[in-house]
Amino acid sequence: MAIRTEQMKEILDIRFDDPQKEKELCIQMLSESKDRYTEAFGRTYLGDAYHTLGQVDAALCELRRGLELSEADRYEDLLFILYNLIGIIYMYRDDEQSALDYFFNGIELSEKMNDKMMQATLLSNIAYAYKVAGAYDKAERMTDRFYQMICEAAENKSNVELDRISYETDKIGLYLCKNESDKAWELMQLSEIQADTGVEKYINFASYYGIKGNHKQCAMYIDTVMSILSEDVNRYESVLYQFEIIRIAIDAGLYEKALQISEITEKLMEENINIGKWVKLMGYRIEIYEALGRTDELSEAYKRYFEYDTIYEEEKKQAAVTRVRRKIELIHEIDRKSQIEKRQAELSDKRSNDELTGLYNRWGLKNRIKQLYSENDSTNTTLMAAIADVDFFKEYNDTYGHIAGDRCLKSVADILKHNIGEDGIICRYGGDEFLFVMRDISKAQAEQLFSKISDGLADKYIENSMSDVSDRVTISIGAVIVKQFAAMDFETLIHEADMTLYEVKNSSKNGYRVRKLG
Repeated sequence: MAIRTEQMKEILDIRFDDPQKEKELCIQMLSESKDRYTEAFGRTYLGDAYHTLGQVDAALCELRRGLELSEADRYEDLLFILYNLIGIIYMYRDDEQSALDYFFNGIELSEKMNDKMMQATLLSNIAYAYKVAGAYDKAERMTDRFYQMICEAAENKSNVELDRISYETDKIGLYLCKNESDKAWELMQLSEIQADTGVEKYINFASYYGIKGNHKQCAMYIDTVMSILSEDVNRYESVLYQFEIIRIAIDAGLYEKALQISEITEKLMEENINIGKWVKLMGYRIEIYEALGRTDELSEAYKRYFEYDTIYEEEKKQAAVTRVRRKIELIHEIDRKSQIEKRQAELSDKRSNDELTGLYNRWGLKNRIKQLYSENDSTNTTLMAAIADVDFFKEYNDTYGHIAGDRCLKSVADILKHNIGEDGIICRYGGDEFLFVMRDISKAQAEQLFSKISDGLADKYIENSMSDVSDRVTISIGAVIVKQFAAMDFETLIHEADMTLYEVKNSSKNGYRVRKLG
């Protein structure tokens, strides 16, 4: 480890209290830096300051440059910070898999260096990632481990801000997520929690009273949270907290308040656009407008949702990092008056089906999967998820044009419908990808089905001179079959099918593979 200067120590002392000053000191340090460690330090903490100020893209740029220097020269004290901060930014970008990769890199390093407090911080963030994904038991185990690390730590070399109150607050939040409100309430009565003034405490109280149906108390704590956040300089954290509060307000039936907060959140997001967050925000707006019966705003929210979602999916496809499919967020069904149901029926049909192929779109798939999981006894039922991808479709489009490309996709959709019929759920999942789901199907039956689909497409003979595997259009299919599918969330199932498809595409294309899970 290189020797830290007085200027570096000053940056560490003020980083949590004055990010603007931290930014200025780092810029000054970089303008005067004469060695690689000083540059790596300056990049790391300039990224930290940008992150706190909500300038996420600028933060990631500086942190990556700091990471390049630190990994090359093994500045391990900086690598702790870099792995943690980059992981947090990927969490903000809804790329949980990349975030976890960085967090676990940090865990490995912290164990090697025996830095218990940094390990505790990384475990806390891993717990948060699991909580966001709905894996509450895993999140609780990680939370218990991070508190164990705090208790075992002999010093706090990394200036980490974690203590027993952090642990108890996180445990309360997890109990509330698991609908164990009595356990949460027991911890909420502890004197240190009562005396705490952190925003997480008030979010937990708002959630508790929302669960208990005490709307007045819930609204009061929501207002307290918003008052605190109005003075918070960390715009990144403010957005995340406000998303939590919107969810709490919706679940409590406080739709007008949820709408008001969503409008405040939108203003914050305009300064630092993250497309995944826009998708989530519009999803909340849809729930709110449906509940309030505001059909004009609802139509506009759906339009914006699909616009953002299309961009978001394309960004994820182009990303060079490992990613997981975004967790399918199911919108709660709300009882509506018969007149509103009638007026929304036509819109509902349009939003559920892909205009080109007539198949379900991603939105329609979500609703059908929700129904499948909720209405069926899946303890002895197998479920297959398969993803089909048209080989060399970009080259086909570039050569024959987009009109021919649309005709090609329509032909593939027709072949899928002909062979699957009413036995499964078929969706155009995005671009040239199709996803279909079937129950009670064996591996042998699936392989026979995929062979028929491939033969049907071959018989169609759609010329593709740009293909490396055939003189006609072909498809690759990856599928997984799972027993007792209620034990596996659909996001994971899609991810496994996607990985299987990747193996087919990466090896030969124009083929299929079926894996059995569990």
